[in-house]
Amino acid sequence: MKPPAGRPSAGRRRVPVVLLALYLLAVALGAGLPRPAQAQDRETTPRETTPAAASEIRTVVAAVPRSPLPRYGIDGRGRPRGFAIDVLEGITAKAGLAVTYLLTDNLADAATALKNGEADLIPSIPMEPKGPLEPKGKAGFAFSAPVETFALSLFVRDDAFDIKGIGDLTGRKLALVDSTPGYRLYKDRQDLNVKVFRDVQTALLELTTGYVDALVYPQPEMQGLLRETGNRGRVKAVGRPLVKIQHAMRLRMEDGQLITRLNRAVGQFVGTPAYQRIHAKWYGEPPPYWTAARAAGAVGGLLGLVIIVLVVWRYRTAAELNRELKANKDRFARAVTSTNDGIWEWNILTHHVYFSPRWKQIVGREGEELDPTLKTFEAMLHPDDADRHSEALRAHLENKAPYNIEIRLRKKDGEDVWVRARGQASWNTSGDPIYMTGSITNVTDRKKAENSLRENIRLARAFESRLQDAIDNVTDGIALFSSENHLILCNRNFRDFYGYSEEEAAPGTHCHDLSRLDMERQSVIVSGEFKEEYIHRRDSDTTKSRSPFIVQLKDGRWLEIRDYKSRDGSVISIHTDITERRRAEEALRESNEDLERRVEERTAELTREIAERGKAEKELDRQRILFENVFRDSPDAMVLADADRNITMCNPAMTELFGYRPEDLLGKMMAVLYENQEEFEHQGRERNAMSAEAKLKPYVVNYARKNGEIFPGETVGAPIHDEAGNVLGFIGIIRDISEREQARRELINAKQEAEAANRVKSEFLANMSHELRTPLNAIIGFSDTMREQVFGPLSNKKYEDYVHNIYESGEHLMDLINDVLDVSVIETAELKLDEEDVDLGRLSEASLQLVRLRAEKNGVRLVNKVGDWLPRLKCDARRLKQILLNLLDNAIKFTPENGEVTLDAEIRADGTLAFTVSDTGVGMTPQEMEEAMVPFGHGDPTLSRKGEGPGLGLTVTTGLVEAHGATLEIDSVSGQGTTVTVRFPANRVTG
Repeated sequence: MKPPAGRPSAGRRRVPVVLLALYLLAVALGAGLPRPAQAQDRETTPRETTPAAASEIRTVVAAVPRSPLPRYGIDGRGRPRGFAIDVLEGITAKAGLAVTYLLTDNLADAATALKNGEADLIPSIPMEPKGPLEPKGKAGFAFSAPVETFALSLFVRDDAFDIKGIGDLTGRKLALVDSTPGYRLYKDRQDLNVKVFRDVQTALLELTTGYVDALVYPQPEMQGLLRETGNRGRVKAVGRPLVKIQHAMRLRMEDGQLITRLNRAVGQFVGTPAYQRIHAKWYGEPPPYWTAARAAGAVGGLLGLVIIVLVVWRYRTAAELNRELKANKDRFARAVTSTNDGIWEWNILTHHVYFSPRWKQIVGREGEELDPTLKTFEAMLHPDDADRHSEALRAHLENKAPYNIEIRLRKKDGEDVWVRARGQASWNTSGDPIYMTGSITNVTDRKKAENSLRENIRLARAFESRLQDAIDNVTDGIALFSSENHLILCNRNFRDFYGYSEEEAAPGTHCHDLSRLDMERQSVIVSGEFKEEYIHRRDSDTTKSRSPFIVQLKDGRWLEIRDYKSRDGSVISIHTDITERRRAEEALRESNEDLERRVEERTAELTREIAERGKAEKELDRQRILFENVFRDSPDAMVLADADRNITMCNPAMTELFGYRPEDLLGKMMAVLYENQEEFEHQGRERNAMSAEAKLKPYVVNYARKNGEIFPGETVGAPIHDEAGNVLGFIGIIRDISEREQARRELINAKQEAEAANRVKSEFLANMSHELRTPLNAIIGFSDTMREQVFGPLSNKKYEDYVHNIYESGEHLMDLINDVLDVSVIETAELKLDEEDVDLGRLSEASLQLVRLRAEKNGVRLVNKVGDWLPRLKCDARRLKQILLNLLDNAIKFTPENGEVTLDAEIRADGTLAFTVSDTGVGMTPQEMEEAMVPFGHGDPTLSRKGEGPGLGLTVTTGLVEAHGATLEIDSVSGQGTTVTVRFPANRVTG
């Protein structure tokens, strides 16, 4: 059948296909041929690549930590070694650079050397935003292009089949290595039992021996470590990688020429066979089959095939490509519509920006036509995130750093939405960015959950602090150990008993280590078998019950140790000082020994004792008579009752107090004396519960006399025991306390009357202050007119002095009256605020101008740190200025010559606005601060007369601060200065 016009026949197509296949086979065979040995050796050694001209060679200093391998290390001759060192030498050889090394103890010291200019770069550290050093892009630092990318994984023992990921570790022990990405990711997880190690070797040992359940660490480094330590097959990685980490060289931002040369060299070196051999050397991975030559050959053959196919099938392919392009566009449109992320595209050259419908939906602009420019996006940015976002975008476009940042965008209704913005730019051959594509993901719910988690963590830490305070006040030594006998917490007495420091008795310390420490210091007196029993006591099976354990300290005291196991397997250990009890037991033992020695003597004296028994019985009768006389003649009411609380005996004072005859009460229950049955039953239960005590505490109940009169009675009672300790009955003493109760009520009434009188005083002062201000204003006005000589000069010089003194005295008296008036208004709760949005920068400068003349007169320097960037504050401007003037005036008053007074303001992390007035003055002791806060009080009485005043400044200021819903705090050290902080709530900050 003849083929359709315009298409080659099948036979014609077969010829070029066979030729192409033969060509590709030749190219592949050529790419797979081995190269000469000399060429291969040159690639093995990075410094044998073609160097730059001698004039371009520069020596750079690399700051290198001493550990950990495989990235860092020191060989036997003290030279640096490791994966990062070999890669650095390969890159610097490509860049035509010579390198020397500066060894440091850790990454923090390396960062300090880079910052101080002692080094030019750090070979390899994580590029994540929260690395072991400062955040990327801050403090003048930059990163080169990435030199290594690896997975951070979760490792468990090979027999741990129930752990598939982080979610299976709730309540289990997770090992983290300090200053690694895993430590920063999981150190604050409250659902995990996190244990931090200084080095990975110790963490791996704890994992293989079963002390921890899992370990988070970079995968290639862990594989190399498992190979070196012979633990392959005993530890495995589970689940998907937790996160991808990129490593790069860190450099100073201003060294742009070095950054450019190293970035070019990184692109030439990373991925080459030399790089793969270095990777295999330290991480144990074989070099890949696809070498650079093989890949180039395959690409060349494929390119030839593509060119021939394009020439032969150009017309047909064009049509198919057009259809495919349309299909791709349709698929992209469907993907953009269906994805949960908002997509955006930015043409950097034309400044045009595309926002997908989902992007508009996330920011609350669904269905709107937005201006397709970058300004639309920037207008939605939260002001607090604008600078941080600009820095991240600049770092991505200039340094190709990852653009991945969480920011807040403001929706149309004013609500903020948290999004994670990601993007990737495209650069032309000159290195200029031309296009950028990205997305945003709504993370508002996660942010709210994180805030809730932080609050729960804060509450948990507060509870832990209160728990620690509580057990610190217990007289016994208390320690809580885990089921593996590791110390969780202990109180102060526990450490004091054995002489432990806080570091020695830190959480995580094994009980066995504490016992060994006791033996080394000889803080516990033990010997022989008792010594081994003491050391290994805590290592025994915790499921077994433990009897009390007694030890003696080297200072002679004795401790009784009691251990109680809780449901979760932990052990509470209580150490009680029983020195007095031991002494009593020792005395009792000696007494028993003495008694045994005298048994024979006592046997010989038995006859004599029998003869003397009659005398003892007479003595007993005498004591009984004495008791009856005391019982009968006691001025207080006394009653005896049997074990069922039936009255068996009462004295005359008892019958007189209640108005009964003795025969009316005998045999009756004590309930007949109580006002109500419920109180009697309550007291009965309490007495029975405490019947084993030698003496019961006094208690007050309402009793009823025979005539029905009710009176309060204070009762003291005690149980009566037989020789076996059984309760035979009770004895009680009842005292009428009606007069005492009446006196208490009169005292309460007197207090209430005094408070009412104080309120009347405050109202009187407020009224009198207004009456005094009217004539005083006239005195001040007329004296000021005469002082300024408005109507002509005064005839006598002394009149000028007198008028000046009248004016200053009037001003001073007016200040005193104003303070008294303010105090009165505050105390009577009549203070009204005229609130408005106040410019804090302008008000602060105006306040400083009013006290500047006095400061210059006293030789005190004023410093204004209140910036114009502060938001406005909703408050009474006049009262706020009064607050600042009072604080500034006090600071100047108590600051000596050449001192300094500083006014500052800031927005705290919780959104509150805080003003601080600090000085370098004389300061105050805690007692002086309390006196200064009392009306008409001064701090140091020897300094209070330096400036005149009634001592109401801080009282008025505190009242004005509290009227705004704010707080005032004073921090002062005698001889060093004082800082006063006024904090306004966040709802008064208006933006």
